[in-house]
Amino acid sequence: MIMIEAAKKLIEYAIFPPGSIIIAFLVISLFSTKKKFVFYLSLFCAVVLYLASISPVKNMLVSPLEQSYKIQKGSRAF
Repeated sequence: MIMIEAAKKLIEYAIFPPGSIIIAFLVISLFSTKKKFVFYLSLFCAVVLYLASISPVKNMLVSPLEQSYKIQKGSRAF
């Protein structure tokens, strides 16, 4: 049962973005071994996209933007 859930999660992460885009970049890098520039560019794009999608890096990039604005008095979100 645990293996089915793990396989389900892996398939889900592979199908939905950014997993599908990362897999596409990795496939491009594997099939472009003759052209080193395309290989390194697609590998670089896959790594950057992966890093931008994980929480620690995302929070590090977004927190300066969130902290630069003060919360206005009297504002109600909900």
